[in-house]
Amino acid sequence: DSSKFIAMFEELDMQIKENTIDNYGISVTTLDEVFLMVARGEKGSHLPSEKDESLFEKKPADEEPQYSLEASDQGTRFHRHVRALFRKRAKNFSRDKKAWVCSTILPTMTSLFGFLIVHFISRKNPNYPELSLSLNQNNPDISSERNPIPFNNPGMYDCQPGRCIYDRSTIDVPETSELYYFCGSNAKIDTVDEKGTSTNLSCTITDSASIVDQISQHGAFGVGNDVSDVLNSSKNVFETSFDFDASQYGAVFFTHDEMSVTSNGSTYDETVIKSCANNTGSYMAVDQCLSFGGIGYIVNYNFTSLHASLLYQATADEALMRLYLEDSDYKVSATVWPLPITKAEEKYTLASNSFAAWFLLVLSFPFIAGSFAIFIVSERESKAKHLQTVAGVQPAAYWISTYFWDIMNYQIPLWTVIILMHALDVQSFITNERDAASGTYAILILFGPAAAGFTYLVCFLFKSPSLANLFVIVFNFFIGMAGPLVCLILRLLSADLANPQPNLKMAAVVLEWILRLIPSFCLGKGLLYSINIEFFEYIEAEPLTVWSPSIALYEVIFLGIESVCYI
Repeated sequence: DSSKFIAMFEELDMQIKENTIDNYGISVTTLDEVFLMVARGEKGSHLPSEKDESLFEKKPADEEPQYSLEASDQGTRFHRHVRALFRKRAKNFSRDKKAWVCSTILPTMTSLFGFLIVHFISRKNPNYPELSLSLNQNNPDISSERNPIPFNNPGMYDCQPGRCIYDRSTIDVPETSELYYFCGSNAKIDTVDEKGTSTNLSCTITDSASIVDQISQHGAFGVGNDVSDVLNSSKNVFETSFDFDASQYGAVFFTHDEMSVTSNGSTYDETVIKSCANNTGSYMAVDQCLSFGGIGYIVNYNFTSLHASLLYQATADEALMRLYLEDSDYKVSATVWPLPITKAEEKYTLASNSFAAWFLLVLSFPFIAGSFAIFIVSERESKAKHLQTVAGVQPAAYWISTYFWDIMNYQIPLWTVIILMHALDVQSFITNERDAASGTYAILILFGPAAAGFTYLVCFLFKSPSLANLFVIVFNFFIGMAGPLVCLILRLLSADLANPQPNLKMAAVVLEWILRLIPSFCLGKGLLYSINIEFFEYIEAEPLTVWSPSIALYEVIFLGIESVCYI
């Protein structure tokens, strides 16, 4: 009763004057003391002094205060505390916009951006389309004289300048009585002297200028040269390359035509056909020898023009057809059809395209772990956790409610990301080939519980919620991104067939076992190795699935263990 305070203070002052007491003081009761009294069931109406002997009197058993609780009452209180803490987290989450951004919005949007890159920017059909060749593609910046085409003026030129790439152009098999000719060696008309030295015959050329005159499209024009063999032709093309503003991408040199006469006085067609007919071998008919006669030419081309050889061959054929058909509009089209990529190349391409999605997944999920840290550190630094403890909330109730709330909240970004994977058809993660889909789901589902427990441990190192959040995000991103990449690079270097380095592989294995204690590494490594499983099949020379130990099996096991042990 506050009305008695005045008389009490006067009595205490009198006691000081009489030297009965030396001094006295008064203070306000703290909240901690109030909660402790409530927890003990005390009223605070009469607290006897230490000298009150009634404290030491033996009270009857039926008068002693009973503070013990039945087991059922303790269980009820535990469940009530858990439910109350759940409701508290729900209200706190509804007001905390930063938690919404970190735990739900930012991870979802970042992952969506990565999936969009894979879906829209990466080519669904990695095969190159056909490529149509035209002289119009040469020298687009030149307005006139865009395509100079060197050729040999009428005169003499080597009849057969080509040489076979094989060491032997004739193969005789006595066991089967078979005789094979390669590279037209059965139609060679070179002369051989007494010493066995071969000499090329030259042929007269009469129609070269008339043929090249048929090439007039896209600024093309002929540049005649007085040359007689391939070596001089090549030198001449180089020497005249500075005579025009336009680059010379190809040249045509005629070796023989229908009217050609060889340097020994015989007609080319008659000589070459006769030589072929006398050496048909086992698999050539005499009628086929006619193909060695007629008009022949060679194409010189500039290596800076990738498909110049085909383009200028088509251009020469077009000129021949125009001349002999007397049709200046006749066209010969040249088209390159690249070979389709192999299945292995297609899978490597898919893995490289999926790297952006993997990178942004590893970047986004640490934000979820960071949101776990904010509430824990805030509760501890504001003394709210301490007050809950002194009020009777058991630590188990606090941590269980926090853990299950974070896991429940994690389900929102988790299943949103999985749905986006399917909606945007990110095949590297959702294909059933090699069990990639099941491995992806297991890693993503177990990451949340494991990251929550790991984050709770890290939070004890911080007093600032913002610093804890920042550290958890940066640390998890660095370990989740750099760790798997370093291990992958070490394995790649160790698998070099020219210079194998098993020590690097051992270093990668040791590093993997150490970093598996961190959930973000398990997330990054499991997903990265899953999308690059073809590479591991190549270096290990055996079929693999996502559940193979070298891919993601250990990561899933560690995430499962960490989900329980870190709590």
